[in-house]
Order: sequence, then C-alpha cells, then structure tokens
Amino acid sequence: MLPQISIVTPNYNKGRFLEKTIQSVLGQEYPNMEYIVIDGGSTDGSVDIIKKYEEKLTYWVSEPDEGMYHAIKKGFEHATGEILAWINSDDMYHYNALFTVADIFSSHPDVDWLTGSATCYNDRNMTTYVRDSYYFSHLDFLMHRYKHIQQESTFWRRSLYEKVQGIGTDYRLAGDFDLWMKFSRHTKLYIVNALIGGFRVSDEQLSQNIELYEKEADEIYPKRTCFR
Repeated sequence: MLPQISIVTPNYNKGRFLEKTIQSVLGQEYPNMEYIVIDGGSTDGSVDIIKKYEEKLTYWVSEPDEGMYHAIKKGFEHATGEILAWINSDDMYHYNALFTVADIFSSHPDVDWLTGSATCYNDRNMTTYVRDSYYFSHLDFLMHRYKHIQQESTFWRRSLYEKVQGIGTDYRLAGDFDLWMKFSRHTKLYIVNALIGGFRVSDEQLSQNIELYEKEADEIYPKRTCFR
C-alpha cells in the first residue's frame, strides 16, 4: 500500500498564487494523502479560494497566528501521515511528485529524508530553472559549507520529525534551515535527481528576504553544530 503523505500549506494574503499551489497538490491525484491548509487570517480573498476546495482538504483554518513557521507547526499537529512536507502558498509541486516520493521511501526503508532537483517558476507558472541537488552531509554543516536545500522538494519521515521534536518557531525565514540542521545530526540527506517541487520567483520576492535568511542561518549555525 502507498504510504500516507501529509502536506501542509501555510498562507497569509497570498491569494494571487494560492489556488495554483492548491491545484498542484490536489492535482497529484495521490490516493493516500492528507492536505492541510493553515491561513493566518488573510484579508485578500484567500479564504474564498480555500473554501472552494474545502471538501478535498483534510483540515483548514483561518485565524491569526505568529508567523509562517507557527502555521506550519500547527498544521503538522493535525497530520497523521508517515511522510511529511510543506509547500508554501506561492510554490508548486511538479506532476507525479508524490508518487516519486512514495516510491523512494517505500523501496528504501533506510531513507528518512530526501530532496529533489532545485527548480524555479515565474509568475506565469513556467519552469525557468532546474539544477541537480548538491550532495549534502552533516560534515558540510560542521565545516560551514552548507548550501541551500530547496524546501519545496524536501520530504521526510514522521519518525525523524518527532525525533528532533518538530519544527521551531523562533525564526521568520530560516526555520527550514534550522530543521535541516537538526535532521542532519541523525541521518543523511538522500539526493534525488527528479522534479518534485519548485520555488516561485516573482516581483513579490524581495532581496532583503534573502539577506534576512542568511542572517538567521548564521545565527542558527553555531547553535546546531555545538556538541551538547
């Protein structure tokens, strides 16, 4: 039987792209999936979009929260799947992504964490960039040679997520990096040269977001590489 996969989408006033994200998840037609949408109290029409698909959602809510990672954490608290991931509300999965992920986890019980090729979309939903993932290990963290892991293409087992006590909510943008750091202390990242998910590059993406991400990552690095 196909493993159950739980997907969480956090959203706040991203109605411009939210429907494409939802469609990219539901369009997988994966038969053993939970899909959870956590909205932070949007005022831009996002809730109307969510309601349009609510019969196909496992759970959704729209209420004020403490930011993206708080919403993601809340979403995973409602998830029961063996495999977990989140996709932000302006990003998308590639066709057949969940079947690819399920096949790898089912065929390789030693794999707890995987990522696919890094890809980007533009405002018109066109794939504009594809790059194979770099090899990645905990040693790269220890040597401060880390590279960005594309969150949109990354999936993991619930057992690993529970082992590291889940995702933290202390950071605005680099909470994924903090989670990867915690994962890397327990298992290696399995690299898959396949199209799984993509990050949308749009006029809403600001350069200062990249700067803040790097700043937060630099704060996380010494905390997660100390031996204690």
